[in-house]
Amino acid sequence: MEKTSLKNPLLLFLTAVIWGVAFVAQSVGMDYVGPFTFNFVRCLLGAASLVPCIWFLDWSKRRSAGDTGKKLPEKADAETGQVCTRDTALQTARKYAAGQSGAKHAAAQTAGEHAAGRSGAKYAAGQPAASQTTAGRIGRTPGRKSDRTLLAGGISCGVALFAASNLQQFGIQYTTVGKAGFITALYIVLVPILGIFLKKKVGARVWVSVALAVAGLYLLCITEAFAIGTGDLLVLLCALVFSVHILVIDYFSPKVDGVRMSCIQFFVCGLLSGVGMLLTETPDLHEILRAWMPIGYAGVFSCGVAYTLQIIGQKGTDPTVASLILSLESVVSVLAGWLLLGQALSAKEMTGCVLMFAAILLAQLPQKRRMDET
Repeated sequence: MEKTSLKNPLLLFLTAVIWGVAFVAQSVGMDYVGPFTFNFVRCLLGAASLVPCIWFLDWSKRRSAGDTGKKLPEKADAETGQVCTRDTALQTARKYAAGQSGAKHAAAQTAGEHAAGRSGAKYAAGQPAASQTTAGRIGRTPGRKSDRTLLAGGISCGVALFAASNLQQFGIQYTTVGKAGFITALYIVLVPILGIFLKKKVGARVWVSVALAVAGLYLLCITEAFAIGTGDLLVLLCALVFSVHILVIDYFSPKVDGVRMSCIQFFVCGLLSGVGMLLTETPDLHEILRAWMPIGYAGVFSCGVAYTLQIIGQKGTDPTVASLILSLESVVSVLAGWLLLGQALSAKEMTGCVLMFAAILLAQLPQKRRMDET
């Protein structure tokens, strides 16, 4: 296998590692600051870290246009227009994101795909929302209408990301990093289910994924008293909101430049978190500075760096392959929690993780197209 054929998968795997470890950063950050304060600072850092990314992408497009002496291909923007929020979104997002709640969680190559912010900010759980040619053409349309659509998309995604990321941040105080990573990744399964309300068809494969996910969730979260922990419940609500966030991204991303929309959503999420911080917490600059490492990692690396790596890695890579690699983020979160925080899972919880990961993979496999759809 040539080096060039390994480059993109390795970049996507590195993205998944960054997003998985971001769950540890979120957990450690709670030792210094409150959830709203953490997300206020990290999201503003994430938005600022995307500014150089926007400049670089614009520069590369101008350079490409200059080298060919022709106008930019209409599908160029579509390659970056699908935002993951990994925070991502990915999310972007996947999910993301989550640990990617910025980046992961923020971008979507397909309907269920997350930075990042990241994080999301989030993975493939459906088919592309629109053709790349249409997305690229609309994404570069000048004028007030395009600007209004970009602003509306950024604000809508930012509000959804604010709700999801803070639910996750509050929940991660009461549960382990590994459990939070796997429960958050449920949005990959939830997205096609929510698509029913948008009159999208759901195949038998998705329902099997749901059954596996429910069984895994039971083993992972339900105690002997048949109760779910506060942290697990908050992260489960976070996964549900991230699913809504992905559907919002799926609606706007074909119409606007995805990286710019992601940057706006991080600013909106950060500002709303700032309001929550002032109303319910007592921000302390000294404590924020003490938490510079987890906040900086979650803001700069999980949002800006991982999001950029995802954009580069997904170019020329099959969307299904890309989403499967990025879904390893949930596995990395378990390993990171164990290695860095000593948070080991029981045999029952590990079995739940295996079932949920199987559900995640099954939900991302491509469906066979009928003859009349080709």
